[in-house]
Amino acid sequence: MCPHESECPGTSGLSGASVIPSASLNVDYSSSGEKLTEQQRASELAPLLAAGWVMVEGRDAIVKTFTFQDFIQAWGWMSRVALQSEKNDHHPEWNNVYNRVEVTWSTHDCGGLSLKDVKLATFCDQAYAKN
Repeated sequence: MCPHESECPGTSGLSGASVIPSASLNVDYSSSGEKLTEQQRASELAPLLAAGWVMVEGRDAIVKTFTFQDFIQAWGWMSRVALQSEKNDHHPEWNNVYNRVEVTWSTHDCGGLSLKDVKLATFCDQAYAKN
């Protein structure tokens, strides 16, 4: 059962949803929500940019578009990302049109990119690879 069911009526059906355990993806979610330092940008953000994430023009955020075989596959992936995001209290900005999902990560509390964004963008890529 969703721990927020009282706040989100109708979410009890998510209890049987398939979630990729973070341990199987080697993702550490204990990261801080502080803005990335220049050193972290070089070490943590660079691999994401090499993997197709792009800096958003005019703001400190990253964006990537994922393409799936069909809507059902896209929705399933979005559900996995949504559950992981909720678990970590950090949520993406995204848009879904049929088999495409555009995802933007940025931490509003610090006004830019944080390790939370890096880790969840990495989760997006790893979950997509397992699709």
